[in-house]
Amino acid sequence: MEEIQQTQSYRMWRALFSVQGGITDVLLARFINEAKDLSLKEHLVMRKVHTMMETTPQGIPLKDLAAALHLTPGTVSELVEKLVRKGTLQRVQNPNDRRAVMISVTEKSLTQLSEAMSMINAFVDELWKDFSEDEKNQLTSTLELLASRIDEAKK
Repeated sequence: MEEIQQTQSYRMWRALFSVQGGITDVLLARFINEAKDLSLKEHLVMRKVHTMMETTPQGIPLKDLAAALHLTPGTVSELVEKLVRKGTLQRVQNPNDRRAVMISVTEKSLTQLSEAMSMINAFVDELWKDFSEDEKNQLTSTLELLASRIDEAKK
C-alpha cells in the first residue's frame, strides 16, 4: 500500500476526492441553514432540471431526469410532485407526444438557484482569497481540462 500512496496519480485523485468532499460538506451545511422550504434532494432535482434544460429548453422527460439522477422514476416523480406544489418546477405537455409530460423550471426556481450560486461563489472566493490571479487561472484551467477528459471518458 505504501508504494501506491507515493504515486502522483494516487495523490491527485485523493486530493480531488478530499476537495470535492470537503466543499460538498461545507456547502450542504450552509445550504441546509439557508434553505427555506426545500430539502437537499429537492434542490438537487431542481438544479438537475435547470442544467438539463440548457440543452433541452422545452423541458425534460421524467424518465430522462430519473436516469440523470440515478434514481427510479417513481422516486423522481414524487420529488417532482413536491416541487410542482412548491412552485419551483412545472409540468408541460410534450408537443411531440400528448401522452408524455416534460418537466421544466419556474421563475421561482431560477431565483433560488441564483441564490445558491451566489453562496457557492462566495465560498470559493473564501477558499482562494490568498491565491494569486495566476494560481487561480492555472488551477481553473487544470480542473477544466480534467473535467473535459472525464466527459470524454464517459462516451
